[in-house]
Amino acid sequence: LIKCSSGPSMIFCQVRIVDLLRDWDDNQSGSVSRFEFRKAMKQLGYHASPAEVNALFDSFDVDGTGLIDHNELCKQLRASRAGHG
Repeated sequence: LIKCSSGPSMIFCQVRIVDLLRDWDDNQSGSVSRFEFRKAMKQLGYHASPAEVNALFDSFDVDGTGLIDHNELCKQLRASRAGHG
């Protein structure tokens, strides 16, 4: 679980990372594409420019494949949590 922690403009509260991935993964591929990520950010109420959303996506897409998988999402969200509290 990720306990409530706020980043610059986003808040994740008591959400299992795997559930985030499943919610965002429209085609059930097991990873999140840039398009799916943009859609998820809008649904979360994250209002940012396309460049900012792309930069955020790129920060999660550690291996540069153009997809965010479970391991990448876990690693980055945990790092973010550790940096905020």
